[in-house]
Amino acid sequence: MEQVSTGELAEHQTLDSITNDLHDIEALFDNAEGDEDLALLLDAYLQSDEARLQKLDRYAAMIGAAQARATFRQAEADRLRALASVDTNKAKSAKARLAWYFEQENLPKQQTPHYVISLAGNGGLAPLVVDAEKVPHEYCSRVMTGRQYAELDNILAELKTCTFLTHEVIDALTMLIDDIRMSPATLENAAIREALASGAELPFAHLADRGKSIRIK
Repeated sequence: MEQVSTGELAEHQTLDSITNDLHDIEALFDNAEGDEDLALLLDAYLQSDEARLQKLDRYAAMIGAAQARATFRQAEADRLRALASVDTNKAKSAKARLAWYFEQENLPKQQTPHYVISLAGNGGLAPLVVDAEKVPHEYCSRVMTGRQYAELDNILAELKTCTFLTHEVIDALTMLIDDIRMSPATLENAAIREALASGAELPFAHLADRGKSIRIK
């Protein structure tokens, strides 16, 4: 039977003690109910009989171990997220191909040994297609009101009379105000959709077909 020296035994016991201590410190964080409770538990730990430097050393070791686990888990999460993205795209592509096949063959619902597969129309609102450059103002919401535009003009006029501002500052403020004034308006998609649904013909917009997709149950 292999003999274990007194020094090796002491070292093994010390490592066990450190490991247990690190687990105890982490348990403080896991079991604490709020910041106040955690503060009390940590204070009790640091104020106990054991040498302070030794406790701080183990406390720092716990922080390092937690940071190392966090780095590993983040990398693993990124790896799994990338794999999930590959699988998602693969399933999406496969379903699109199967939908094309069902449509080409004009297949009704199919009952396989394990699944029910069908080509069904997509639900929800029909996609709204809008040529934003051709939308008239009545279907746009202005970012600013006329009164706000007038206030900007007054501010700009006052800035140009300020003697304590340099020409560079005035030019920069002028450009900023012009950018605000020329901000693009927001399309009123709800109003456009409502007009199309009521039968109006709008040359800048139309409702697209909802399309079909594969259902697997």
